[in-house]
Amino acid sequence: MSRIYFHTKSRDAEVHGSERVYFGGLCGAMLLVPLEGFLYEWSERPATIRRILPKDDYVQNATYDNFEYAARRSLQYGMVGTTFLIDDIKVPAWVAALNTALAMGNDAVKLAARLHGQCEIHAYVEDENRGWLSSIISKGLKTGIYRKNQGWLEVLSLLAECDGPYVTSYSVCEQFPRPGVIESWGTCECEIERFYELDSTEQWELAIEALRKKPKMEISPSNWDDYFFRDGWDGFKIAAHLDKLEAESGAQ
Repeated sequence: MSRIYFHTKSRDAEVHGSERVYFGGLCGAMLLVPLEGFLYEWSERPATIRRILPKDDYVQNATYDNFEYAARRSLQYGMVGTTFLIDDIKVPAWVAALNTALAMGNDAVKLAARLHGQCEIHAYVEDENRGWLSSIISKGLKTGIYRKNQGWLEVLSLLAECDGPYVTSYSVCEQFPRPGVIESWGTCECEIERFYELDSTEQWELAIEALRKKPKMEISPSNWDDYFFRDGWDGFKIAAHLDKLEAESGAQ
């Protein structure tokens, strides 16, 4: 079974990979909220959202009587393969879903989006923010947004007992620390071998130093409310664009 890891120098904690799958569905469901009115179609009127999907997207093959169902399934659960085309800009649906969750979710939902989007590329939290992170996780468990028996209590224990920073990894990818996060390392086999010949403390220090040079990887109160992925497209901005397309069509 897959895992989201929270690493420290001294030990790790694990959240079940099923929680990440759940996070993906949660973000996808939020993407559907602002796009709701653009999914319906009937024989005389194609759904407006068709206009921003690539012509070769498999959803385009759906007929009017099953398009809504196909579009919902694609946007909520098949987001990795779906892309919106907006004024020649390609917006992956999964990125729009993450940004929608960040825009409309509470702190627990926002953390879910950040972890789903960044756990495998090593999002991290500094030691001074451990109490803040613990509070979000505790509230998420209390409200039921985070599910019981998924490993969250182990993460809370890690935050309480071990000094940070706390760095994430995903089990199906290479775990932290690794040479790939260091821009000057990991480009040839000899450098990779040299990294793994270092002791664990040296590996950690080199990798965390490199990671701190990537500010968008830090989960922090200072970037919490204005953080977004890529260009910031979310379901609400896409809905506004679709409204504009409908208005233009009506004026013709």
